[in-house]
Amino acid sequence: MNTVRTSMPATLLTVGLILTRSLVGAHWTQLSPSGTPPAARDDSSGIYDSGSNSLIIFGGNSTGCTFSPSLNDTWLLTNADGLGAATPQWIQLSPSGTLPGVRRGQSAVYDAATDRMIIFGGDPVGCAVEKYNDTWLLLNATAAHGTPSWVQLAPTGTLPPERSDHSAIYDAVHNRMTIAGGFGPDGNLNDVWVLVNANGLGGMPTWTQLLPTGGPPSATGLRSTIYDPASNTMTVFGGVNCCQETYYNETWILTNANGLGASPQWIQLNPSGTIPCATGGAQAVYDHPTNKMTIFGGGGRCGTSNQVWVLSSANGLHGTPTWSQLTPPGVPPLPRGGVTADPAVGYDAGYGRMIIFGGNTPNGLVNDVWVLSGLGTQGL
Repeated sequence: MNTVRTSMPATLLTVGLILTRSLVGAHWTQLSPSGTPPAARDDSSGIYDSGSNSLIIFGGNSTGCTFSPSLNDTWLLTNADGLGAATPQWIQLSPSGTLPGVRRGQSAVYDAATDRMIIFGGDPVGCAVEKYNDTWLLLNATAAHGTPSWVQLAPTGTLPPERSDHSAIYDAVHNRMTIAGGFGPDGNLNDVWVLVNANGLGGMPTWTQLLPTGGPPSATGLRSTIYDPASNTMTVFGGVNCCQETYYNETWILTNANGLGASPQWIQLNPSGTIPCATGGAQAVYDHPTNKMTIFGGGGRCGTSNQVWVLSSANGLHGTPTWSQLTPPGVPPLPRGGVTADPAVGYDAGYGRMIIFGGNTPNGLVNDVWVLSGLGTQGL
């Protein structure tokens, strides 16, 4: 899951250089970080911290859809949005504490105020029936405030069923993580759960199941998911039924997604424009000022993709939602995403830049880093 930067500096200052904004269209750029990179992998989780301009990568699998064990290593990419004079650099972190078990397909959300990454679920091998339903915190995730450290949470309440490849969002104001759908040991899931005090502070972390009215969407995993905190709305697109290999291209919103206020409700949107092909695993980011969801990649009815699509009025509340395809200039990344094939993504909201790492492509697993710029009101 991705963290939105809510403040935006007027300029980026570097030694002897001032980079100012200019309005530009979307554009692909491949980064060439220094340092030893992570092993090529898919289905890792990624979070982005705007304050340090860092992308944190955890876990994934280095063999694809096999029964080989997954990974539980943690990596930091500095200068992750590619801006400024400094070259992006890969640094492997060595957190203290007991590490989470190896996993792929877990969710990750980030609390920037406390520099804590929260992960939930996943599975231990590339294609597994076994799943997790444990919750872990990475304290000092960016290493900017001390040594990173893993801590397992022990929430009260009934735990959600084990799962991987589910949706997860985080409401930083109320410290609540919401999860939905995914793949369980016995097939597809379509439930919604909220973890209160999700970052381990402010009280005992507690799981509560939400029972939304309306809908629901088809029971799937690998949905493209974004969250608008201003309207407390989660938007999901697509997904796949893992057992029937059925792909979807429906768009739904979940109102009151953090469980506060009125009862949550699933509402299907009917966007205008050309609808993207039915797909699972397309990676999504959200630009709050423009109320747009951008998705990249995925796999499904039309094969593995490197297409970019934008949904305007993505929270369904202001204007008619409309799908449109972007064709950014520049050499694009190889197609990637889908069942056990996803890249990790982050979003620099201040500069409208989507950061993409790794995934499974037609040429195999990769560990490359790409930036898609020009997604916000002001790109650079």
